[in-house]
Parts: sequence; structure tokens; C-alpha cells
Amino acid sequence: MKIVRIFGEKLWGVKRDGENKDEFSKAFSNWQDIEYLEAFFESNREDLQHGFYRLGSVEEAIWATIEEAKAMESRLLSLCRPENEGSIPDLDSLFVSLHDQEFRALPLSKRKAKGPARNTWLRIYAIKIEQGCYLVVGSAIKLSRTMQERPHTLEQLRRMEEARAYLRSEGIEDLDGFRELVV
Repeated sequence: MKIVRIFGEKLWGVKRDGENKDEFSKAFSNWQDIEYLEAFFESNREDLQHGFYRLGSVEEAIWATIEEAKAMESRLLSLCRPENEGSIPDLDSLFVSLHDQEFRALPLSKRKAKGPARNTWLRIYAIKIEQGCYLVVGSAIKLSRTMQERPHTLEQLRRMEEARAYLRSEGIEDLDGFRELVV
């Protein structure tokens, strides 16, 4: 596992062994790839049509995902720009607790960012290093109500825990320790 800079000191990504892209880049690349999206929605057609979101056709889902991904990536990157430092909203308002019942941020807490649309299925999963600093560890198109319902979202839970365990094994508890690890 390698940690790469996405944008400044605010957004980082995990690059897994054997992968040619970090998790942030991989997410937005996949969400713009028509062939990838068609294969995903075809294999999840039942969830697409009868699940949590109930969107009609595979083609409709593909185009909705592409548009939503463009807006989400643009929003994420604009919140990282230095001229937006201290502005509201910031990354902390975008990345919310993975678990709705978590009311305070714990060290290395699991977070999620959703696409900007009201009913979005796009998710970026991250570990909060410190206020305003996040390590992107995965992503998913979440068509079910909970992550435990489908193998691809369950895999994201596993990846989040793996990244947290790695950071803890390296003694990372805050931004200073994180900086030492990535320099």
C-alpha cells in the first residue's frame, strides 16, 4: 500500500500494490468509462430496477453516473484549492461519518462523501486524518440500502478497515505523523 498526494495537504489517496491508479483516480476514471458502467449496471440490474433507487434502464443509469461523477469530482477538487481555505463548505462538510450514529469524529474515523445530487449512489470512502485532511481508500456505486447487502460495497468496508489498520500500525494518530509517513 502506498499513499499518494491528490491535492495539496488536504486530499490523499491509497494506491494498492499491483494497481496503476490510486483510489481517487480509479473511482473517477471508472465513473466516466461507459464500458465499465455498462458491465456494472448489467450485473446489478435487479438492484438498479427494484432496489433502493429504482432507476429504469442501464443507459439512463450510465449517463446519470457520468454527469454526477463530473460534478462530484469538480466539487471535491474545488474545496481543496488554497483560495477556498477556511470557506464553508469545506472537505469536512462533504466527508461525513460513515455511520449515522457516530456523533463525534474519532481518530482515523471512517468517512463517506456522496455525489451532489439529492438521490446519488456515488460514494467516495476515506479515512479522516485530521480536520480538513482525508485519505481516499475506496469508492462504490451503492445501489442498496446498506453496504453489507452487496459484495462490492462490503469490500469497501474491508478496504477502509485495512487502511486504518495500516495507519495505526505505522503509529499514525494525527496530521504530523501522517506527514512523516508520506514524506
